[in-house]
Amino acid sequence: MRRILVSIVVATLCLVDATAHAAQVSQPMNVTVAIGPRGPQVTITVDPLVMSGDPPGPATGTSIVHVNAPSGMNFVVYFGGGLHFSPGPGGAHRSLAGSSPLPYFLYMDAAYTQPWGDGSPDLGPGLPQVAAAGGNTLVVYGRTASWVGSTLENETVSDVVTVAVSF
Repeated sequence: MRRILVSIVVATLCLVDATAHAAQVSQPMNVTVAIGPRGPQVTITVDPLVMSGDPPGPATGTSIVHVNAPSGMNFVVYFGGGLHFSPGPGGAHRSLAGSSPLPYFLYMDAAYTQPWGDGSPDLGPGLPQVAAAGGNTLVVYGRTASWVGSTLENETVSDVVTVAVSF
């Protein structure tokens, strides 16, 4: 008999708690512990990259990468291949996943002439920087291929790319 009563009380408390917090916003937090000698403190914040465009494309967009590091320190910002990286004879590229893969590219400039990658011949170089007081704010430019003849109309496609700072 006692078990049933405890279960009811716990269920009731959970219900009360759920209604008290009807709205909630959350964000994951990465926690890192460095064991050993303390090195320079470097942090990176990356905004989402949202690209848009009318058919037949390309879609374009920008994102901001903000790096805080000790003033005067040299570092390089790299962009990985993403979850859907495609090496191939027609050229390696990142892809947005959906009903049809949509190739896209990341650039250091608004003219889309300087690829921004992981330092490999496939994706391109990283971007060297010298840390400024107050941090460095960098713009990454994204551009997709055209999607004429694909099944992507009215679809949202995505990828996840790792941004790394090497110092």
